[in-house]
Amino acid sequence: MKCYEMLRFKKGGGKIHPAIKSPIASFLWVYRHAQYSKERKSIFYFFWWIIYRHLKIRYGFELELETKVGRGLLIVHLGGIKVNPKAEIGENCTLFSGCVIGSIRGGKRAGAPRLGNEVYVGVNAAIVGGVIIGDDVVIAPNSFVNIDVPSHSIVFGNPARIIHKDNATEYYTVNKINFENESTTI
Repeated sequence: MKCYEMLRFKKGGGKIHPAIKSPIASFLWVYRHAQYSKERKSIFYFFWWIIYRHLKIRYGFELELETKVGRGLLIVHLGGIKVNPKAEIGENCTLFSGCVIGSIRGGKRAGAPRLGNEVYVGVNAAIVGGVIIGDDVVIAPNSFVNIDVPSHSIVFGNPARIIHKDNATEYYTVNKINFENESTTI
């Protein structure tokens, strides 16, 4: 669904599209518009920024406009999501409430995490430091990850333990979107 379709009114009923009723969909829609306006240095940036800041505070998301976020991001529950502005999130990733994607300032793991495509981050999971999380990875709830994780893996516990599994996110990621045939992006 394209962003502009979410606000289109239905014929006859005059009702707003169901996706805009969801607080998470509303936040992500405004987030993408604010991010797009900032990159393009649009005159509408200030308008989108005000709405973005309001929704960010209201719903408890710390997802900054500087963060590189791939398409297909799914936030499952309201509130408590904290993402460092220098972190990178790939396409078709899923974040649950209470998850932290943060940086470390010093030491051998200094920096912010880079998540690959189709990464599932469970409730209250923490990914910290300059680690690289591969594609198709499930990070279990309440896990603490401060090590690199190869693709096609399941990570759990504190300290993090890694188990290799092909198609790890097969039953976890429900929003997989195929972007190969799509020409417009926001």
